[in-house]
Amino acid sequence: MGEIKYTLIGKTYAYSNDDLDKFDDYEPQKGDWIKNDFDAFKKSIKKLYFRDQKERCAFCRKIVDYDGYYEPLEHILYKDEYPTWMFHPKNLVVSCNPCNGKKGTFDSLVIGYNRIEFPVHANDFITLNPHFEEWGTHLKLKKGLFFIAKTVKGLQTIKAYELTRPDVIHHHSKFKRINKDSLGKKAAKLAYELNPNSATFQHIMASVNAIL
Repeated sequence: MGEIKYTLIGKTYAYSNDDLDKFDDYEPQKGDWIKNDFDAFKKSIKKLYFRDQKERCAFCRKIVDYDGYYEPLEHILYKDEYPTWMFHPKNLVVSCNPCNGKKGTFDSLVIGYNRIEFPVHANDFITLNPHFEEWGTHLKLKKGLFFIAKTVKGLQTIKAYELTRPDVIHHHSKFKRINKDSLGKKAAKLAYELNPNSATFQHIMASVNAIL
């Protein structure tokens, strides 16, 4: 699982007729996301992205609950800061609860974007948006366990979602059936492959120590 092949390019949710009737001339406001009026839309988009994300969180790639039912829809561009794009399909992915919570109000839009039209290019985002690019372009799961950035955007994504956190490493170690002794040895070997003074390495080691 070191090289993860995953993208939502060409798979984005298409509005149903009911969605079109609901969103025609509609201007979302803060707080609208939790209204029951949009439950059907959210259920449909979760089902589609759950499948196309290969039943995993869009960012940390942990296996998520069936149909993503109990998992949140992550707004790549924070919904309260950008309410106009709250229901835009390319602003939404299924994430696990920790990734959704860690991201918080982090602003993923490049500085200077006009904010009039929804951004439609990968370079308009400072973190990964899988609707426009491959996950593996920016990130790698080293030894199937540890998130490593391949690009500056990858590093920003790791920071925004805290992909070096303990629950992520623990999940992937269980999935690969790696025991604690092997986990410790694999983490120790990272010092020969990464800068041991780097923030990424330090965060990984702190997480591994917490698990052990």
